[in-house]
Amino acid sequence: IAKESQETVDVSEEFELEPAKKKISSKRRVKKKVTLSADDNIITDDPDAALELAKCISQTEAEEAEAAEAARKVHATHARIVTESVPDLLRRSLMAEVLKV
Repeated sequence: IAKESQETVDVSEEFELEPAKKKISSKRRVKKKVTLSADDNIITDDPDAALELAKCISQTEAEEAEAAEAARKVHATHARIVTESVPDLLRRSLMAEVLKV
């Protein structure tokens, strides 16, 4: 039976914040934990390289999750707009028919 080893590491991500009314931007540092396990299939003799690869994989997965969430919100907003617009269109067409008579 293979023994699974795991290592948890703090990862910092730095990005620019858009200021609301100020002309000065600020930086915010977000700490994330990366867990490196045998399931990641990272095989290397250099533990630092393996750790960097695990960080990249974790960051990519987080970005993909954020993109999926953004797409879900866009689809939900679109569906809401379409369902709210249909009654308005029906009401307008009915009013147009009434006014023609």
